[in-house]
Amino acid sequence: MQLHRRWTGRLARALAVAVIAAGFGVATGAGTPAAAATPDGYGFAYLDTPVPPFNPYFPDPAHRFTTSGGAPSIVRIAVGQYSVFFPGIAAGQGVAHVTAVNDAPVWCQVVTYGPTGMGERVDIRCFRFPGALEDSRFSVLFSTSTAPPAAPGSYAYLRATAGGAVANSYNSAGALNLIGHVAGSGAYTVHLNALGSPLIQAGDLQVTAVSVGPAHCKVFRWAPGPAGQVVTVLCFNGVGALADSGFTLSYQRRRAISGAVAPPFRFGYILDSPTQIPPTETNFNSALGFDMNTAFAAGVGLRFITFPAVGQLRDHVQVTAFGPSPGVVPASLSGFCGLLTLWATGGGNAFVRDVICFNGLTGARLTQESLVSYTSEF
Repeated sequence: MQLHRRWTGRLARALAVAVIAAGFGVATGAGTPAAAATPDGYGFAYLDTPVPPFNPYFPDPAHRFTTSGGAPSIVRIAVGQYSVFFPGIAAGQGVAHVTAVNDAPVWCQVVTYGPTGMGERVDIRCFRFPGALEDSRFSVLFSTSTAPPAAPGSYAYLRATAGGAVANSYNSAGALNLIGHVAGSGAYTVHLNALGSPLIQAGDLQVTAVSVGPAHCKVFRWAPGPAGQVVTVLCFNGVGALADSGFTLSYQRRRAISGAVAPPFRFGYILDSPTQIPPTETNFNSALGFDMNTAFAAGVGLRFITFPAVGQLRDHVQVTAFGPSPGVVPASLSGFCGLLTLWATGGGNAFVRDVICFNGLTGARLTQESLVSYTSEF
């Protein structure tokens, strides 16, 4: 009981100071759009074996893609440490996301990313609760954009430092993305200006920790408003305590998680809640419209997600924990989510079986809201 009171008290103070800081301008701004296509380039990959038989390793061809046409490759550096190379899409800015694929309490995070020759290198580490490096399967995405995209929809991303500065950023409306943060709080208030719906949650968010040591981040709160989307990101260390960490964040609305549209014509996203019906516009299917993706319980901490009529190889999935876990103790605020195993396609549908979530303080499976994004190459 004392632990829960201390934890929730610290969280309340962290959120309060982050919001106050954002309101008084403790924030930094985004990059400048340039004349180019959006996205300039992107790629995704799925590491289908935790310990590749050779380096470099060319992973599952059904779940890898780059806009350059080159094949992504992966090098295992050491236990739980990997470098992913996306050929032909080197960029000085962009966004990277990674999701662990594992039945154990394992998460994966980005260490750093940037251009290497003509390609983009994304360094990844995977940790098992409470923070030991562990080999794991994972899905990884990199995308870079510089120019406002054509309609429909909207898109934004940013890379934040642990101190709350914007390292690089993109906003399809040409507006600034801002961050409010107080050192040591583990809480960040992200402002995605001029995007989304002013009245209800609309679209999807993905967040990935960027850190050398064990860290995982989640979307804790999402508040739309006339000026844009306001997102509270919470970051935790390996044992589930609030801790400052760098992170990446992406926002999509009626666009794929890469920021691209037409192609792909086949993509979808869903805010999955086990206890309530989320706003209609957080459940979007590019083939069928709103509220057509489905989610069902598949066991403790497991959720079975179906994206009908959009499933086609080559494809990709990302998952992020959202909000406090409904109906359980405050310690579940540190929950994190991944994928139990590789998603599947069949009959034109995509099946995520399952999203799996864990308590960040205990490592036990946990019923947790999540944000799930699916995209096909096509």
